[in-house]
Amino acid sequence: MKKFTGIIAGLMIMAFALAGCGSSKLGENYSEDKLKAAAESVIENTSEGNYKAVLEGASDELKAALSEAKLKEVWDLYGEKGKLEEITKMKFEEKDGYGVVTAIAKYEKKKIQFTLSYNEDMELSGFWLR
Repeated sequence: MKKFTGIIAGLMIMAFALAGCGSSKLGENYSEDKLKAAAESVIENTSEGNYKAVLEGASDELKAALSEAKLKEVWDLYGEKGKLEEITKMKFEEKDGYGVVTAIAKYEKKKIQFTLSYNEDMELSGFWLR
């Protein structure tokens, strides 16, 4: 009976976890399609070393805090990554008035999590790597 209860509990946990995947917690101010396209562009440009393109779509506040040189320095901290293979597990939500995209970028040698936030004008306002 304990084994059966453990299996049922495990299935319930998996069901709750899967129910949360892909769900959108966005308000009226953001479009999942626009956030996805913007995030893919930032990830691809970062991966290719095109830091200027990343910052062209950034808010004035982010541009003041993050220069091309600083962005390159942060990116280089993640060492040898290899080529970008795919972007997976995108999650969209709204936090504190910003549209936030969390995405996993899979490279030949490692995975990197990008968390990107956008203001209502779809300007990149936050850029975090993990």
